[in-house]
Amino acid sequence: MTLVNTAPIFQTSSLVGKATFDIGTTDQGRSMIVQPNDGHILIGGFSTDSNGVPRFSLIRLNADGTPDTTFSTDGKADFSFSGYKDSGFSLTLQSDGSILLAGYSADNNFNTGFSVIRIDKNGKLDTTFGTDGKALFNLSNNGDYGQSLTVLGDDSILVAGYSTDDNFNTDFSLIHLSKDGTIDTAFGTAGQAIVDIGSHDLGLSLSVQSNGAGTADDKILLVGSSDSGIGGATEFSVIRLNANGTLDTSFSTDGKATFNPGGFANTANCVALQADGNILVAGSSSNSSNSNATTDFSVIRLKANGELDTTFSTDGMATFDIANGNDTVYSMTVQTDANGKVLNILLAGTSYSDITHTYDFSLIRL
Repeated sequence: MTLVNTAPIFQTSSLVGKATFDIGTTDQGRSMIVQPNDGHILIGGFSTDSNGVPRFSLIRLNADGTPDTTFSTDGKADFSFSGYKDSGFSLTLQSDGSILLAGYSADNNFNTGFSVIRIDKNGKLDTTFGTDGKALFNLSNNGDYGQSLTVLGDDSILVAGYSTDDNFNTDFSLIHLSKDGTIDTAFGTAGQAIVDIGSHDLGLSLSVQSNGAGTADDKILLVGSSDSGIGGATEFSVIRLNANGTLDTSFSTDGKATFNPGGFANTANCVALQADGNILVAGSSSNSSNSNATTDFSVIRLKANGELDTTFSTDGMATFDIANGNDTVYSMTVQTDANGKVLNILLAGTSYSDITHTYDFSLIRL
């Protein structure tokens, strides 16, 4: 595999094919999209200010990797809700090109809630969204952590993650917003859906199954991890909701399913859909509670009804040891032909080398 540098520059200094950018004291890019009309590259996440406080941050690049100076004067922008803690995790676009970044933010009482900002094409807050371009939602009294965002066909917005209950256990949680950032009270209970699977549930990645008949027929998938209740073991966990926020009982009998591809500790970080309705879920797994146990890439494939697809691997589940250290999948995509037939599945993430004692990017193709 070689670096691709077909654009005129895509470099800074001597790093041909690579680009790094400084926004704050510490910067974490957590989500990336390419704008379809002009090829601009958007990266969103969070950056710490001079006091070490994280803020939502974005950069926009030209196709050649240079900052787009028409975006917030220097190609970079950062935003704070109340000056305490703002962490952006998921980035997407609405149909008019408006930019959405979601994550979680703490208010001045240090209550953490789901948060979303909307940015216009110039890198400025869109004041027609929420309150002055920002929207903050507290689902529980003990902390809510937005992790994933998607936009539906009508430009309404789903934000998902996890929320802490009164016993300080966490549950999968979602909210549905209208396109202007106001809560859709017809979704779930007063605009939110909270789903308990185990004692400690972390919703991490969101996707929507659409049959093209309109958003009322959409199915909402949220994947992550749940405590199995057995000696600290965790499992891949998946829920599917109807478009109105209720559990879809045609999926695994009650709308919830858990899986143990590795044998002990399992966390699902991403989900991808196939054209035939099958569902791919990937992350990391280990087979032991031993303190020296390492994690492997892991992936499962489900049928549309939530059952394991046993034509995938031998039992619907597969694990892969990449570098003899900790291996974790964070992103996945499906390569198809023109008719939607699956050609390959790409799993990307990070692997720890026990030789160099460093973490590296890692990629496998199935």
